[in-house]
Amino acid sequence: MKLNKRYSRSIKSNLSFYISTTILTIMTLVLFFIMNIGGEAIWEFGDRFFTTQNLEDANFTTYLPISEEAQTELEQEFNISLESQYFSNIEIKGITARVFKKTHEINLYSITEGEDITTNDEVIISEGYAVFNKVSIGDKIQIGEKEYTVTGFFQRPDYLYMLQNEGDAYKNITTFFLAYVTDEEFEKIGGDNCLYLVRYQEDNSKEFRKAVNEKYYMNSYLSAQENMRIDMVKMQAEMMVYMSYIILVIMPLVVVVLVSTVINRKVKAEQKLIGTLTALGYKKSRLMLHYAG
Repeated sequence: MKLNKRYSRSIKSNLSFYISTTILTIMTLVLFFIMNIGGEAIWEFGDRFFTTQNLEDANFTTYLPISEEAQTELEQEFNISLESQYFSNIEIKGITARVFKKTHEINLYSITEGEDITTNDEVIISEGYAVFNKVSIGDKIQIGEKEYTVTGFFQRPDYLYMLQNEGDAYKNITTFFLAYVTDEEFEKIGGDNCLYLVRYQEDNSKEFRKAVNEKYYMNSYLSAQENMRIDMVKMQAEMMVYMSYIILVIMPLVVVVLVSTVINRKVKAEQKLIGTLTALGYKKSRLMLHYAG
């Protein structure tokens, strides 16, 4: 009796088992590569985007306004970049538009599709909201009492994860979007909210914060590491990479358990045949290799 002839019969009798274990193995590899490559891609994109768009190191508010002259003095004294970010929240029919005045040094937006604004009747909006709500370039969108023509979509580094409020648990791209209009149009809208954006060239954040607090009474301060709109991007990338390795460990173990169970049942079912093969002179090691195969 040749043991090799039994392989084809074994495969036919256990075809469903072989197919299921093969599918599980393929699924393991596919899931691993998708999550691992996806996580690494998000991480790489985030780091590159944060650098090219001059992501803030922190943002803060004060009880007393900081004039442009005072900002220049602070920049020179502490070797930093400091810029005011004005914005206005406008709600209509349950949808909130956060309209920004364009900054020139920090948190620069990037046009992902279409073109930038050129006239007072044009607007660019955040890409996530546009995609989810199927807004197309050339469509009209109402902000406040005026309709604007959408000329493009954009992303900005401090809103890659679209939290409407800092304390929110999940992003909102259904009823919340960002928008840019011309500086002239922004003045008409009347944005009265102001954040100060800062980038440090040296490790002197404590000295800077102390000086600002003494003169302008700091109301709030949020570093980039504590900002969930920023940090969540890296957290998602890390989670995907970690999950890929967990899958790579757990799924093969499931396959091994299934294989071991089937082999164990097969050996028990063929004990008489194993005894016969042993009597015919087959060694134990040869039989073990056969069933393992």
